[in-house]
Amino acid sequence: MISKPAVAAYAIHILMKYSLRHTLFLPVVLAVIFSSCATYNQKIQTYYDYMQRGNYKKASDALDNNKYLQKSRNQFLYLVEKGRVSYLMERYSESNFFFNKADNMAEDEKKTTGDAVKGTLLNPMMQTYAVQDFERFMLHYYKAINYCNLNNMEDAIVEARRITLDNNLLSDIKKDKTNKYSKDAFSLVVQGMLYEKNGDINNAFISYRNAVETYTSQADHTWYGITVPEQLKKDVIRTAALMGFKDEQNRFENMFGQKYVRDTASGGSMIIFWEHGKAPIKSEQNIILTLIKNEAGMLTYQSELGSFNIPIPVGLNSNSGTNDLGSFQTFRIALPQYLPLSSNNVSASLTINDGVSANLEPVMDVNAVAIAVLKERRAKDITNALIRLAAKKAIEVGAKAATKAIAENNSKKEDDQKKKQEAENISNVVGAAVQAFSFFSEKADTRNWQTLPSGIQYIRVPLQRGANKIIVTPQGGTTRKIIDVNGNGSIQLYSFYTN
Repeated sequence: MISKPAVAAYAIHILMKYSLRHTLFLPVVLAVIFSSCATYNQKIQTYYDYMQRGNYKKASDALDNNKYLQKSRNQFLYLVEKGRVSYLMERYSESNFFFNKADNMAEDEKKTTGDAVKGTLLNPMMQTYAVQDFERFMLHYYKAINYCNLNNMEDAIVEARRITLDNNLLSDIKKDKTNKYSKDAFSLVVQGMLYEKNGDINNAFISYRNAVETYTSQADHTWYGITVPEQLKKDVIRTAALMGFKDEQNRFENMFGQKYVRDTASGGSMIIFWEHGKAPIKSEQNIILTLIKNEAGMLTYQSELGSFNIPIPVGLNSNSGTNDLGSFQTFRIALPQYLPLSSNNVSASLTINDGVSANLEPVMDVNAVAIAVLKERRAKDITNALIRLAAKKAIEVGAKAATKAIAENNSKKEDDQKKKQEAENISNVVGAAVQAFSFFSEKADTRNWQTLPSGIQYIRVPLQRGANKIIVTPQGGTTRKIIDVNGNGSIQLYSFYTN
């Protein structure tokens, strides 16, 4: 199959054989050529559909057969999706095989010179996927759950420690930036549970305390809309009491208006995570920039996002004929935006042993975190888009100048005026081609870890010694999850997912 660049080059070659009036057709031709450029969601649609239908075996096969995901720049996404589908099939060792490879990629994340060139001259979809910080923490969560299911507490505690390292690193990067994603409250809750399950009550208390501080850190005293879960309040008070930290115990008891209640359950407890809904997908938001002012070496454009000065890295005067920097009147920049697919205004109730009932509580809103993090980096995305525009404009100007010089030298016309006119026409054709390519090759990076849930709720329930039957009923009551668990005096972690 002939590649799109080859078809585009051939179209330009044909059009250059004709007069300037035919350049009017060039944008149309290239529009057709590049119109098939799909978003990431569309590129993995077969896999995504199988996942939503719960056909995890076919979903896994679809991943392996997806050529787009096999590209090296998309390897992280392939690996986390393989890890997630294996996790949902309860193949915990296999799941962590893929998650560990993805984790190593995230740790060793590097941008090559080739990556930078592709991102500057084409679009960020051509670069190696940039792992989002909240995706790193979700990796820790899934790996920890897998290790607990495999009774491998040694590696589960390694994940707990790495949660601290990643939170500290994120805090250093976002230092002195209020209301920014500088710590992950959900991962700190999971960390506390892992330490407590391993009998390390001191570190469990520190984790719970850090989680409380994070859940109350934003201007509205929530963490992306989530208030301190009631269970976390109990956990931080309980672990403070168990450690004999009276001042801390009193502080949190006064803060939350509740007293420490000793846990008397003989069978230990089970912590249940309910993952629900579909994570938001990324789409493309196109912003058209229109020239409002023209100065040598600087273009000022106006758009719905405001005005932007675009420095052109060539020392050319804006009135220099074929090298006119103001000739490009319109730019298009493409920015990513999230489209939520699921509402997190959902609830679930639980009964245990046909007796005690309770409601699960929100602990992580993937929708809100993903959208907020993308918004935080909006200025950086715009800056990168403008750098791409400046680079493409420089190529356009250089291509026109070089083409004109070559055409004049190779022209067989004897009349100098006609020779210059012919060269000018050819130069304009090339300029139009580069403009059209710049316009249609501009593309937002719409990749993300697509099959994460939209939100996570949790609950901790006391167990009696021996057999226990837990029934979780999500809102509407159409799908119930029945969990049979043996109370053995330990803390057990369990997770399940519903659409």
